[in-house]
Amino acid sequence: MAIGWFAVALLLMLVGLLGAALPLVPGLPLVLAGVYVYALATGLGAGIGLGHLVLYTLIGGAAILFGTLANLFGARAAGGSRAGALGAVLGLLVGLVLGGPVGVLIGPFVGAVAFELLAGQAAYLATLYQFGFGDPRFVRLNFGTQRARLEQALERIRSASRPSPRG
Repeated sequence: MAIGWFAVALLLMLVGLLGAALPLVPGLPLVLAGVYVYALATGLGAGIGLGHLVLYTLIGGAAILFGTLANLFGARAAGGSRAGALGAVLGLLVGLVLGGPVGVLIGPFVGAVAFELLAGQAAYLATLYQFGFGDPRFVRLNFGTQRARLEQALERIRSASRPSPRG
């Protein structure tokens, strides 16, 4: 039975590590959940004691808090209003209480969009701010490629959009 709990703890930690790179996967909470499962499955006797759990929880909680604050400031810098930032904070708190880990992911988004709409922001802008698109005249593109390849593609687009010499 201990091997089963160890496997669950390891799986939680590995998915949590993937969450560091994948959006919408709560990385740190999953790693912490894996630590808790392992500690409780071993009866707090396999190198992780109660003091360790308290320390991991404080450090992990601080990291989650700072990450959430960074997201809030990012949405604000992208053009979101104070109402949207306040809505995100309240959505985080309500999501944490009502939805647990899933609520922590969804709550800030729902709260920010709701408060942006209550502040009179157009619905499409209220949603765009939460994804980091501030000005509706611009489109944000993320490229995961080499700079030379991107420059070559942009040059091809420029040359294709020039008028033909034949008229």
